[in-house]
Amino acid sequence: MQLIGQFQKSVRLHSKQVVDILVASRVQHRGVWRPIEAIDPKLLSAAVNQVEEVLVHKSVLSPTEAERAQKVWITSLMHTSDKDKLTHCTVEVVDGKDVVYAKLHVTEDPGEQQVARGTRR
Repeated sequence: MQLIGQFQKSVRLHSKQVVDILVASRVQHRGVWRPIEAIDPKLLSAAVNQVEEVLVHKSVLSPTEAERAQKVWITSLMHTSDKDKLTHCTVEVVDGKDVVYAKLHVTEDPGEQQVARGTRR
């Protein structure tokens, strides 16, 4: 559990809301759920940086959604899909009551960015 704090970053969305990007204690990597202790730290850092890029610079969350956000949990590390050959990961956006209200499919192809809203844990 000590590693969780090493792979997090606070970012500002839409120049207002500060949100923590964190790696979950168990993430999906190469189709298997693994504890983060079993994963190369470079992969964990790269995932945090990629998610920051999408959230801050591509603004995939609306200003209203960003205002509600408290944490963004990375639940699936970057991997290349066998189907479309794109690199992507999955994150969950959580509010102050620990309710997951959006899941993001983060990919290098801007046309493939997907946001599923209204999901619950």
